[in-house]
Amino acid sequence: MSRHIWTKTETEELIRLYPTKTISELAEHFGTHPFCVRGKVFRLGLHKAKPNKFRFTDAQIVWFKLNFPHVANSICAIYMGGCSETTVKKSISDPNIKDSKRLKRQAELDLAKEALKAIETATDKTPKE
Repeated sequence: MSRHIWTKTETEELIRLYPTKTISELAEHFGTHPFCVRGKVFRLGLHKAKPNKFRFTDAQIVWFKLNFPHVANSICAIYMGGCSETTVKKSISDPNIKDSKRLKRQAELDLAKEALKAIETATDKTPKE
């Protein structure tokens, strides 16, 4: 396939269709290779929306700063609306939240406790001889 020269109308259509179509679908639509579409998308700086991306609200950050040292990670995760692991990852990367090393240690302890419980329940279910 030869190089695809994008017209102004094709570029506008690409911008309009990109949020709802895959790269392969767009390549088929424009009659070109997916790499051509991907390159044009990159040059235009287009990004798909991430509706499932976990973000803290300002109120959650304030609550977290006030309560984190005294509240377990699992309770913080419930309040924040995510799982413990996601809450820990997000809080560690968030510059607004301090004491993230303690949060990470607490999360590791929580995971270790959960693993021990899982091992204990698995060994309790095995038939005894």
